Amino acid sequence: MTKVIRVLTFLLLSSATTTATANPEGEARYRQGVMKSVGGHMTAIGMIMRQGIHTDALKFHADAMASLAKQSKNIYPEGSDVSRSEALPAIWEQAKAFQKATQRFIDASEAFAEAAGSGDQRAVGQALRGLGGSCKGCHDDFRAES
Repeated sequence: MTKVIRVLTFLLLSSATTTATANPEGEARYRQGVMKSVGGHMTAIGMIMRQGIHTDALKFHADAMASLAKQSKNIYPEGSDVSRSEALPAIWEQAKAFQKATQRFIDASEAFAEAAGSGDQRAVGQALRGLGGSCKGCHDDFRAES
């Protein structure tokens, strides 16, 4: 019985480890898709703010950014640092610093979504600067130049 428990424990633990890195290319491509979505929403937000077009869609894009930001903490599993990625090894080597940067992105995107819903253009502009700063900070430290 003890041997069966050991084998089952080993299989369970090894499958949990394998799950995180079983498909590094797939993980990287998924991550790239999520981050392209972030970029698309940022582009739309920039156009709304600079060109004054589709202003009724600002809250939609802000909420989408907040949702994507929350996802960002789950899209860098150990072992997904593939060669065809802009993700720098520092993400995994400096995990605590990366977690802090990711949390800044989450907080800034939530603040932007809240401001976008308020209708206060000054608050929207200030929150957008905070969001852009959180993106830049992460890109400066954890993303290869493209």
